[in-house]
This record gives sequence, structure tokens and C-alpha cells, in this order.
Amino acid sequence: MNLSSHIGPASALVSGATQTGSALSLSADESWLQGRSLFGGAQLALAIRALRLEVDPDLPLRSVHATFLSPVLHDTPVFAKAEVLREGRSLTHGKARLQQNGALCFECTAILGDSRESAMQYEDRRPAMAPPESTAHLRFVPGVTPNFVRHYDIHRSRGASIFSGAEDPSATIFVRPSDGQSHYDETEFLAATDVIPPPALNLMKKPAPASSMNCALELIRPEVVYGTRQWLRFDVALHAAHSGYGWQTSRIHAENGELLVGTIDSFLIWRLTGGKVHATDATNAARTLLFDIHEGGWSAEICDLLDIPMPMLPEVRDCAGDFGTTAGDVLGARVPILGVAGNQQAATMGQACFRPGMMKSTYGTGCFALLNTGAVPVASNNRMLTTIAYQLGGRRSYALEGSIFVAGAAVQWLRDGLGV
Repeated sequence: MNLSSHIGPASALVSGATQTGSALSLSADESWLQGRSLFGGAQLALAIRALRLEVDPDLPLRSVHATFLSPVLHDTPVFAKAEVLREGRSLTHGKARLQQNGALCFECTAILGDSRESAMQYEDRRPAMAPPESTAHLRFVPGVTPNFVRHYDIHRSRGASIFSGAEDPSATIFVRPSDGQSHYDETEFLAATDVIPPPALNLMKKPAPASSMNCALELIRPEVVYGTRQWLRFDVALHAAHSGYGWQTSRIHAENGELLVGTIDSFLIWRLTGGKVHATDATNAARTLLFDIHEGGWSAEICDLLDIPMPMLPEVRDCAGDFGTTAGDVLGARVPILGVAGNQQAATMGQACFRPGMMKSTYGTGCFALLNTGAVPVASNNRMLTTIAYQLGGRRSYALEGSIFVAGAAVQWLRDGLGV
């Protein structure tokens, strides 16, 4: 999935890896350190990215079992290599390893597979929580918190503070990339699963190092996160701890993964991709009255006024962009979706109005005239609409639009209704 708009910090890091044949190599800067090692979430994300070179890129990840063997140092390249263990009718099994200076430092096995028909449907119900922004903010503190924390916005909604000495081995923590605008893809999501501080730290009275030896992830409905910029909610619990070792579990929920809203094109994209992509283009977004055409993003002010949670809205991409690939059972093949545009904007591009001053007028049910004003959104003194003509390469071109809503429909009425 290509999320070129507002790519997340972990995706930016891992996408910078150099590919040589079927292997990846990566050198990370100090901002991604967890103690003296590369952040564990980044290691997992890099390993699965290497596995994606060997398997169908659209096959959903279902399960991962990872083992952290030794520190991954930031000043030396780390190499990722993967292999397919078995390809069955329903499931594909794979393995990925990270090596540094010839030594094995991380290993994971993964299972991938499409959705399957099942009579078993169960949703884990969870109590409502206060909005993450109103809860305690776990900030990056140099020399105290790990370096990678600077890349994330972390809020604690329930549970004791870390290093408080409280006998509270559970917590609810919300996580998202620190800019609040980055969208989740598989890489970003996998990295985020290792962001939260372990609840064992709540029992400690002073800072002490802690690290993971292994972890297991079971992904039930990851599609409700991909393509969105939601908070991830972690309900974590420590079950046992003794002699320097502990066992904890975490249930990860999307902030509001049960409901997404969008334009008709975003609904079609969602259905065509089998629920993997929740996206629209700038021209359709501009017609919702929720999109700031000057800033090129959803308006937090308007969404707040109308009480619309922004994570529900689709990602906004270029008109000529990557909107995913159709599911294999929809058209009989996996077909890339590479273009989306609103009705009149599509006609504007179809009439090749790509220079300021060029204008098109098309006649159908209604008559719509669009004047290309280039990179400048011009305000009309005659009640015309200022809108986005198209967005290509991240750059918006604007238009003035005049509309006559009944044109061809009037001719049809004269013919069919009056017999003229």
C-alpha cells in the first residue's frame, strides 16, 4: 500500500532501506534507539517488509512470532532476509531474520492469509474512555525515556504512572505517530505495537532498563486501521513477574474501527480493495465541506464543530495516485486503482484544461463551466464556487465553477414531457 501522503515515521524509516536482490539493509539514526539497540518495533517492521518481497503484497498478515536475540546497533547496517516456508491453499508461512556483522540478532515467523468464511463472529467489548488528548501525556524526556518515543504521541487513560511503585499491573494507553497526521500502513502499525511501556514499570520506584525477549501478535481485523490516522488503544496487563522476567498481554483496538465515513468513491474503493484502503482524492474531498482546500487537509475546526471524529474520514490522495489493488475475487484479477476524480473535475482534465485561463463547459443533465485558476484559489464576486480542479504530484490546481443544474434534463423534459 503506497501512502505517500503523510507517511508515518516508521514507514519513512523502513522505506529508506536499500534493496539488494531479495534482501534489505538499513542504517537508522540515534532517534530510533531503545537503549543501545534499534527500537524493537522497527526491527519487526523491517523483517516483515523483507518478507513482503517474497509473498503476495496484498495478502493480509495474520500472525507473527518474534524473538529478539541481541542488540541491533544504530551505527552499523542491519540486513533483513526472508523466505517462504510453505504456501498452502489458505495460508502462507514465512520466516525473516535480521543480521548485523554476520551475527543473528532477530528472527520471526509469520502467517499470512485472506479472510475466510466463518460462522464465528465475536467482538471484544471494551469500556468507553475519555478522548486520548484529555488524558495523561507520556512525553519524551531525554535521558529518561527511550529515544524512539519522540516519534510517537503516547497518552495513558487508565493505570498508574511508570516508576510510581504502585501495585497496579494494568493500564490503557493510546498511541499514534507524533504529528497526528500520519496514516497507518502495515509497517507503521507493526512498529506501533511495541511502543507502549510495559506495565511492569508501574511497579518500579525508579527508572530501570527493560527489554523484550519475544512477542506474539495475532491480527484479527487490521484492515480497520490501515489507511487511517486513528489512535491505537492498548489494554495491557501484567500477569506474572519474578526474577527479572515477566509476562504481559495487550489487546489492541482501533479508536473507532467499527465505523468509517467518506464519499461514494471512497466507499467503492473500500469495497473493490476488500476493505484494505479507505481513501479519496482531493477533488471529491473538497465537496464535503469538511476539507480545507487551502491547506490540503481535513479541517479540524469544522470537524470539531460538527462533532465528526477525524479518524473516520478517508485519506486524501492525488487524482493520479495509488488507491490500492482490487481484491482477486472482485474482477477476477488484482487490478491496480490508479485514478480518482470528481465528475466535473474529471471532465476538466478530460478536456485538457491544464493551464490557468483555460475553461471547459460540458452539457449533460446540467451545464457546468470550470475555469482553471492555477495554483491560486480565486474568490468570486459573482457567487461562483472556488474549488480544486485537480491535485497531481501533491500540488493542487484550483478552479472557479459556475453551475446550471438543469440543461440536458430540460431538453429531455421538452421532448418526453411536452412532446416538442
